Amino acid sequence: MSAFNTPWLRLWSDMPNDPKWRTIARISEQTIPAVIAVYLHILVNAGNAEERGHLHHFVPEDIAGALQIETEQVQAILSAMQGRVLDGDCVSGWAARQPLREDGSAQRAKAWRDARKTSGNVIQAASTAKARTESVPVPVPASASTPVPAPVSQDLPTAMPVAMPDTPVVRVCAALLAHGITDIETTHPEIPVLLAQGADTPQFVAAAKIAKAKSKGFAYVMGIVRRKLADAHSATPVAFNVTTPSPPGLDPALAKIMADQRITHGPSPEMRAKMAALTRRPASPARATTLHTPRPVWQ
Repeated sequence: MSAFNTPWLRLWSDMPNDPKWRTIARISEQTIPAVIAVYLHILVNAGNAEERGHLHHFVPEDIAGALQIETEQVQAILSAMQGRVLDGDCVSGWAARQPLREDGSAQRAKAWRDARKTSGNVIQAASTAKARTESVPVPVPASASTPVPAPVSQDLPTAMPVAMPDTPVVRVCAALLAHGITDIETTHPEIPVLLAQGADTPQFVAAAKIAKAKSKGFAYVMGIVRRKLADAHSATPVAFNVTTPSPPGLDPALAKIMADQRITHGPSPEMRAKMAALTRRPASPARATTLHTPRPVWQ
């Protein structure tokens, strides 16, 4: 028994989904939750009995009151359990599933302490090895004219850092980092797209200041720049080529061109000859003697 003299019960892992509950529920015409609840009361009763695994003073009326169901329902479930999970007043499989021993808490605690001690020894050994690697002195030749670099730990990468190219994307990322945005996605595909649409480093810096004031990160900065570009593009006036209809009659521009041609070139020689002949033609006699006399007014 445990320190508090309380016996423990064990449940197998697939107990809630055991097919026997469906069979018992169908035979007893009760619900599966009621069947499982009655079985749990059976286990508790058998675990507290003097002869563990056997029902002792098991009263269906008490179980019905505890589960708020009718006594007839409990009796129907107990009858359907016979030959399946009950053999008379004995719980089937009790010896295999409910051995009389503690759960081994002391052994588990000892295993946990041993594992913790082992892991601590491993960590301490790794730290000691690293410290020894870093503290190994490097011999300096007497004839050496240049200083010898400090020893490098074997745990650190030995590759030389690669210089970043000076590109707009790199400048934007560096500016964001300088203004406190640390969760930068340097390979984010939208950064070059926004730059191509007209965004620049100062816009990203302004967005970073807003995001930093609100304790936001890189995604918030991208959203601000995206909205600013959308607002700028929507506010840009669009030029349209509008053709207005000409007023009726001769086009003024065409009339001016025709007038300029007439003033510059004048009439053709043939026209000039005809005009000169008309000016020298004498007046017609009939036209000369024709007078318009007023009609008499009769009194």
